[in-house]
Amino acid sequence: MSPEETDFVGADYKANEAERTNYFDTWITLEKASGVTKPEDIVAKGASASWNSFGVNDDSSEMPAQPSGSKYNSLMRVTSETSDPLKSLTVGLYRVGFTTFKTGEVQGGFLAQVGAPVKLPGVKIASNMEALMNAVMAK
Repeated sequence: MSPEETDFVGADYKANEAERTNYFDTWITLEKASGVTKPEDIVAKGASASWNSFGVNDDSSEMPAQPSGSKYNSLMRVTSETSDPLKSLTVGLYRVGFTTFKTGEVQGGFLAQVGAPVKLPGVKIASNMEALMNAVMAK
């Protein structure tokens, strides 16, 4: 699997694109910033916002195994819970976090895919809040 021309690709991915021997145990989380509901709030309030967790995932047996046979790849599915304001997917600032529990220097890269079963109007993805605000304001 490789990113397509229209995908967001970070410099770290490009630097590790040819890596085929180093793997690490990824861990992902999805969080929403409290009180950030307007584009102009992204930079003004985003950095100091408190974040509510929608979910985390460490290992998933649904994902392909690494060459060692270990199932250390993460998969997270999120469903909006309209009965709980903290778990309802509404207009706001969200972040997807990627990390590992491995100690020491982590080598290798990863490919992350973010998607939805339907087109979600207005969704923008960026690597920092300034770029996100610019993308949202550009419409």
